[in-house]
Amino acid sequence: MKITTKLYNNLGVLCVFGVLGVKNAELRIINNNQCKSAGVIQGFWSLNPCPSEIDDYIKNSPRLGFKTYNNVTDIINDCEELVTNEYYFLSTMLNKPQIGKYISIAAREKTDTAKAEKFIELLKGK
Repeated sequence: MKITTKLYNNLGVLCVFGVLGVKNAELRIINNNQCKSAGVIQGFWSLNPCPSEIDDYIKNSPRLGFKTYNNVTDIINDCEELVTNEYYFLSTMLNKPQIGKYISIAAREKTDTAKAEKFIELLKGK
């Protein structure tokens, strides 16, 4: 298994590439893993479309935290999406009233993009 990080536009992208599959019995662990939904990791990607002759391996988990690739084109497309789209990882230790205040202030903006930018600006303390 290889863990790869890339810094792109000040965004750390973390993908875990491997050649092992995930068995149906292990799917619960992938589904319960909050790393992808929290944005800490972008995914566990298997580069081996047939890890065993046994059919007990899954191709993709329901939320795509785990994906198996059958061709190079799909891998390239997903990698390009990771490094060309503008993603933001949000993490904060603010209490609910402060978060609510930031949401209220950001909600005054006219567009969804402006609201997001204002919210991120407030989280950064600007």
